[in-house]
Amino acid sequence: MRLNQWLKVLVLLCCCASLSACISRLSRPELTGQIVDRAQQPIAQVKVGEGYSDENGYFTLPERRYYAFLLKEIMMMEAPAMGFSELVEKAGYQSCQISYHSNYGGGAPKGASMALGKIVLLKGKTTESPVPICETKYTTAK
Repeated sequence: MRLNQWLKVLVLLCCCASLSACISRLSRPELTGQIVDRAQQPIAQVKVGEGYSDENGYFTLPERRYYAFLLKEIMMMEAPAMGFSELVEKAGYQSCQISYHSNYGGGAPKGASMALGKIVLLKGKTTESPVPICETKYTTAK
């Protein structure tokens, strides 16, 4: 019976140690911006990634994070790369993609955000394949 109690304690300690050995890594910062047409008028209900723009064309996509084991991260000796690509689309407008890559951006702390500024959508249908990159200005990354 005493051995059984020690095994339970050992299993509990191993579980606690493995959970505390996980560290948070950035997959995508919080993204904010505004969708406008060529005349700089806001466009509502544009699908941006998994979200939509509001009546003033503004959108916010939440920060995404994942967890990695500390030992594996120590062996790499550097912050991991971070990149994302989000589709921007609305019927009657040409679709485009917001894309970004950073070789060491995955090590950013919680609360990372990026202001994309204004993204201009043109009327018409997307005929290009693959979907073109949106014209945007990465104004703020923190």
